[in-house]
Amino acid sequence: WGSLIPPLPFFALSWLLEGPALIESSLRGISLYSILAIVYLAFVATLLGYGLWSRLLSRYPASQIAPFSMLVPVIGLSSSAWLLDEQLSQLQMAGALLVMGGQIPPSPSDNLTTEKRGVIFCLTIKRTRLDCMFPKHVMTGK
Repeated sequence: WGSLIPPLPFFALSWLLEGPALIESSLRGISLYSILAIVYLAFVATLLGYGLWSRLLSRYPASQIAPFSMLVPVIGLSSSAWLLDEQLSQLQMAGALLVMGGQIPPSPSDNLTTEKRGVIFCLTIKRTRLDCMFPKHVMTGK
């Protein structure tokens, strides 16, 4: 779905901005290497990426997996520097460090479950109802 619709407006913009002559000459000059690169990106990389992503989402909660999607640009920059010897700018390195820093988990003392957060909210805000619709074992910790 996400790969089916976006090419349509992109093609229309290309038609308007570049013109049909440039599109035709580009398609006539396409090499086998370019076609294989498109096939790889469209099928192999996409199917592998979405397949692994779906497998992770089936095994772990989305809240644990979703932050890793922020690492996609960092992995792209890193692999281009490593595999293609591209030089990263200081701004790119700072951005990558910032994104990686956001992936650092909170300290274990901050690791509260949703139920415990709810209990803390009830104890601090709604002082009249201690049960707060949570089971008693959550309140006592037993």
